[in-house]
Amino acid sequence: MENKMMLESTTVVSDAQKEELLVISNHIEKLENSLKQYNDIKIEYDDFRKKLFEAMTKFNVTKFVSEGGIQFTVTAQGDDKTKITLKFDEKTFKEEHPDLYKKYITQVETVTKGKASHLRITVPKEK
Repeated sequence: MENKMMLESTTVVSDAQKEELLVISNHIEKLENSLKQYNDIKIEYDDFRKKLFEAMTKFNVTKFVSEGGIQFTVTAQGDDKTKITLKFDEKTFKEEHPDLYKKYITQVETVTKGKASHLRITVPKEK
């Protein structure tokens, strides 16, 4: 595969700087390829995990140890839990007691940080 480098810059970049960019970007490219392989393996792993769960459930097996020593256990489904919490009904209070609401309401300034400059990596789609 031929190495091509397209460089867009508002400043003059030396050959040494170009080389540094090339070395770093080539390493990232190798890692991106590894991530792609990982994602493909993860899909297959999840599929087989689901198949094993279904088979163990079908055969009423709760624990299984593979020849390689990996232990697989089907855990019992947990019960749903309900939690009751108290919530202040600000809207109703404001309607029923507007003077008290005005007395205790405070203005708070919130600052949301802008998005930082970052590096976006786009992997070309396979043809």
